[in-house]
Amino acid sequence: MNPDIERISKLKPYSKRYIKHHEEEIRQDIVRIAKKYLGARYHINGMLPYRASDCHTLLIMVFAEARLIKLFQPEFYRPDFSFHTCKETYLQGIQKFGTETRKKRPGDIILYRYAKLIDHAGIVIDEDGTMIDNCITRGCTLQDYNQEVNKNREVATYSFWQE
Repeated sequence: MNPDIERISKLKPYSKRYIKHHEEEIRQDIVRIAKKYLGARYHINGMLPYRASDCHTLLIMVFAEARLIKLFQPEFYRPDFSFHTCKETYLQGIQKFGTETRKKRPGDIILYRYAKLIDHAGIVIDEDGTMIDNCITRGCTLQDYNQEVNKNREVATYSFWQE
């Protein structure tokens, strides 16, 4: 097993109370951890910390290392899953951990629709418009979530914290 995955898999999530009372510190942790993935390759279902992931497994590994969730291996999915199903599995997975919010803050999740279902996500880095995502065409990079191409596909923003 990869040593980074092994280390992350041993981390226990913080209690809900701790998460609530240490919001700013944890948000900074999420951003710091997410930035370690810059330059990582895109690999469907990939779970190789800092080296290879997709947009879904990026979220899982970052939030597990930030101790908001327990690391888990998602069910296998095809790259074109959103063309062949009617079930909003991506959204349902996010809803298990977060709540929809109107304001984007560092550490929040932005959801996008490129096909008929929600099929992409990024992590907010700052309130000025920067997010990190892992995309098949670019790998893991910083993006401007205010760009027209992103705005037109944006569906919602989710947070571990309530407004």
